[in-house]
Amino acid sequence: YFKPLTPEVFDPESYSHLRVGHQIKAYTTQGQFPDLSEADLVLIGIAENRGRDAQPTQNNGPDEIRKYFYKLFPARKQMKIADLGNMQTGSSLEDTWAALSEIVGALLESSIIPIILGGGQHLSWANYKAYENMGQIINIASVDPRFDLGGEEADTPSQSWLSRIILHQPNYLFNYTNIGYQTYFVDQDAIKLMKNMFRS
Repeated sequence: YFKPLTPEVFDPESYSHLRVGHQIKAYTTQGQFPDLSEADLVLIGIAENRGRDAQPTQNNGPDEIRKYFYKLFPARKQMKIADLGNMQTGSSLEDTWAALSEIVGALLESSIIPIILGGGQHLSWANYKAYENMGQIINIASVDPRFDLGGEEADTPSQSWLSRIILHQPNYLFNYTNIGYQTYFVDQDAIKLMKNMFRS
């Protein structure tokens, strides 16, 4: 499922022992996965641009995030972090969703928190499916200027991931919180729908 990180992206010797990049365990050699038995968090990069809004994007998004993340100082309580590299995308968007859902599910069953880097918001659907497959009720908090409910035929999966989750049966979504939506980006019917769902 994964491509190892290149030395240009991950070189622990280039960071002082105080930085996250020096303390992280990463997948850097084909076939030699880091030991996840003690990992608290796992980073997964996905350069999946299909299903996104029509914005110019680059396929190296996860690696760009890593460059800044690795330079940070860790919190006082040291968390054990592993980086699995970049997940290979499937031949279709649905294949990518299925693979990501399987990976996230396996990590959750091992009590490891997955952090997904890159891709579009539609990857939230794959993340949700992992919890559904475990039969676990979830809460979602989204920082977004819009409610991604879709509704237009031209809407991409990144513009309609939330409606996919809400309409899916059986439903395991207990609570949804949106932080920062902008009324001028959101249809009034969508705002009414959210208020009605909150009351029910």
